[in-house]
Amino acid sequence: MKKNNSALVITVFGFGLMASFFPVTNAFAGDETRLRLECRAFGPGDTKVDARYGKRGTRERLRTGFEAAPGGLFEAGNVLDVTVNGLSVGSMILHQPGGIGDIVGDLDFDSTANADDEDLPFPAIAIGDGDVVMVGELGCALAD
Repeated sequence: MKKNNSALVITVFGFGLMASFFPVTNAFAGDETRLRLECRAFGPGDTKVDARYGKRGTRERLRTGFEAAPGGLFEAGNVLDVTVNGLSVGSMILHQPGGIGDIVGDLDFDSTANADDEDLPFPAIAIGDGDVVMVGELGCALAD
Protein backbone atom coordinates (compact mmCIF):
# COMPACT_ATOMS: atom_id res chain seq x y z
CA MET A 1 0.00 0.00 0.00
CA LYS A 2 2.87 2.38 0.70
CA LYS A 3 4.17 1.87 -2.84
CA ASN A 4 0.93 3.14 -4.35
CA ASN A 5 0.85 6.22 -2.12
CA SER A 6 4.46 7.02 -3.06
CA ALA A 7 3.66 6.65 -6.74
CA LEU A 8 0.69 8.99 -6.33
CA VAL A 9 2.85 11.61 -4.57
CA ILE A 10 5.51 11.37 -7.30
CA THR A 11 2.85 11.67 -10.03
CA VAL A 12 1.22 14.74 -8.41
CA PHE A 13 4.62 16.31 -7.71
CA GLY A 14 5.72 15.57 -11.28
CA PHE A 15 2.61 17.21 -12.71
CA GLY A 16 3.12 20.28 -10.51
CA LEU A 17 6.75 20.50 -11.59
CA MET A 18 5.80 20.11 -15.24
CA ALA A 19 3.10 22.82 -14.95
CA SER A 20 5.62 25.23 -13.45
CA PHE A 21 7.66 25.16 -16.69
CA PHE A 22 4.83 26.87 -18.59
CA PRO A 23 4.52 30.63 -18.13
CA VAL A 24 1.22 32.06 -16.97
CA THR A 25 -0.40 34.23 -19.63
CA ASN A 26 -3.43 36.52 -19.54
CA ALA A 27 -5.55 33.69 -20.90
CA PHE A 28 -4.91 31.72 -17.72
CA ALA A 29 -4.38 34.49 -15.20
CA GLY A 30 -7.77 36.15 -15.68
CA ASP A 31 -6.29 39.56 -14.91
CA GLU A 32 -8.18 41.29 -17.71
CA THR A 33 -10.31 44.09 -16.25
CA ARG A 34 -14.04 43.47 -16.48
CA LEU A 35 -16.90 45.63 -15.30
CA ARG A 36 -20.66 45.17 -15.74
CA LEU A 37 -23.22 47.71 -14.64
CA GLU A 38 -26.91 47.88 -15.40
CA CYS A 39 -30.16 49.49 -14.37
CA ARG A 40 -33.86 49.54 -15.15
CA ALA A 41 -36.67 51.94 -14.32
CA PHE A 42 -40.41 51.97 -14.89
CA GLY A 43 -42.46 55.09 -15.52
CA PRO A 44 -45.94 56.43 -16.21
CA GLY A 45 -47.97 55.10 -19.11
CA ASP A 46 -46.43 51.64 -18.87
CA THR A 47 -42.94 52.82 -19.89
CA LYS A 48 -39.58 51.22 -19.16
CA VAL A 49 -35.96 52.23 -19.66
CA ASP A 50 -32.93 50.01 -19.25
CA ALA A 51 -29.19 50.53 -19.63
CA ARG A 52 -26.21 48.18 -19.60
CA TYR A 53 -22.57 49.20 -19.50
CA GLY A 54 -19.71 46.78 -19.92
CA LYS A 55 -15.97 47.16 -20.00
CA ARG A 56 -13.57 44.34 -20.75
CA GLY A 57 -9.95 45.25 -21.25
CA THR A 58 -10.05 48.37 -23.39
CA ARG A 59 -13.43 47.62 -25.00
CA GLU A 60 -16.45 49.55 -23.70
CA ARG A 61 -20.11 49.08 -24.58
CA LEU A 62 -23.20 51.00 -23.55
CA ARG A 63 -26.66 49.75 -24.47
CA THR A 64 -29.78 51.82 -23.78
CA GLY A 65 -33.35 50.82 -24.44
CA PHE A 66 -36.83 52.24 -24.09
CA GLU A 67 -40.24 50.57 -24.22
CA ALA A 68 -43.79 51.92 -23.94
CA ALA A 69 -47.23 50.39 -24.27
CA PRO A 70 -49.06 51.20 -27.50
CA GLY A 71 -51.74 53.90 -27.37
CA GLY A 72 -50.06 55.65 -24.45
CA LEU A 73 -47.81 58.66 -24.07
CA PHE A 74 -45.43 57.70 -26.90
CA GLU A 75 -45.74 56.82 -30.57
CA ALA A 76 -43.49 55.73 -33.40
CA GLY A 77 -41.35 58.60 -34.63
CA ASN A 78 -40.90 60.26 -31.23
CA VAL A 79 -37.28 61.22 -30.55
CA LEU A 80 -35.84 60.79 -27.04
CA ASP A 81 -32.56 62.31 -25.89
CA VAL A 82 -30.10 60.00 -24.13
CA THR A 83 -27.81 61.44 -21.46
CA VAL A 84 -25.25 60.09 -19.01
CA ASN A 85 -24.84 62.23 -15.89
CA GLY A 86 -26.50 65.11 -17.73
CA LEU A 87 -24.18 64.92 -20.76
CA SER A 88 -25.89 64.27 -24.07
CA VAL A 89 -24.62 61.16 -25.85
CA GLY A 90 -27.26 61.02 -28.58
CA SER A 91 -30.91 60.39 -29.27
CA MET A 92 -33.11 57.47 -30.25
CA ILE A 93 -36.07 57.36 -32.60
CA LEU A 94 -38.95 55.25 -31.34
CA HIS A 95 -40.56 52.72 -33.64
CA GLN A 96 -43.26 50.04 -33.52
CA PRO A 97 -41.95 46.83 -35.08
CA GLY A 98 -44.47 45.45 -37.54
CA GLY A 99 -46.88 48.27 -36.70
CA ILE A 100 -48.20 46.40 -33.67
CA GLY A 101 -47.15 45.93 -30.06
CA ASP A 102 -44.91 48.07 -27.89
CA ILE A 103 -43.25 51.29 -28.98
CA VAL A 104 -39.49 50.71 -28.64
CA GLY A 105 -36.16 52.37 -29.21
CA ASP A 106 -32.51 51.74 -28.52
CA LEU A 107 -29.17 53.50 -28.76
CA ASP A 108 -26.03 51.40 -28.51
CA PHE A 109 -22.36 52.36 -28.34
CA ASP A 110 -19.24 50.24 -28.75
CA SER A 111 -15.62 51.38 -28.60
CA THR A 112 -14.84 48.90 -31.39
CA ALA A 113 -17.73 50.00 -33.65
CA ASN A 114 -17.06 50.26 -37.35
CA ALA A 115 -19.03 51.34 -40.42
CA ASP A 116 -20.69 47.89 -40.71
CA ASP A 117 -22.12 47.99 -37.17
CA GLU A 118 -25.41 49.39 -35.99
CA ASP A 119 -23.55 50.50 -32.87
CA LEU A 120 -22.16 54.00 -32.64
CA PRO A 121 -18.59 54.81 -31.57
CA PHE A 122 -18.32 55.06 -27.79
CA PRO A 123 -18.78 58.65 -26.53
CA ALA A 124 -15.84 60.45 -24.92
CA ILE A 125 -17.10 60.00 -21.36
CA ALA A 126 -16.13 57.91 -18.35
CA ILE A 127 -18.85 55.66 -16.93
CA GLY A 128 -18.93 54.10 -13.49
CA ASP A 129 -21.06 52.75 -10.66
CA GLY A 130 -23.88 55.12 -9.74
CA ASP A 131 -23.84 57.10 -13.00
CA VAL A 132 -27.31 58.11 -14.17
CA VAL A 133 -28.55 57.21 -17.65
CA MET A 134 -31.60 59.13 -18.85
CA VAL A 135 -33.75 58.29 -21.86
CA GLY A 136 -36.11 61.17 -22.30
CA GLU A 137 -37.48 61.97 -18.84
CA LEU A 138 -37.01 58.46 -17.45
CA GLY A 139 -33.69 57.30 -16.04
CA CYS A 140 -31.84 54.98 -13.70
CA ALA A 141 -28.50 54.70 -11.88
CA LEU A 142 -26.02 52.07 -13.07
CA ALA A 143 -24.99 49.46 -10.48
CA ASP A 144 -23.44 46.00 -10.47
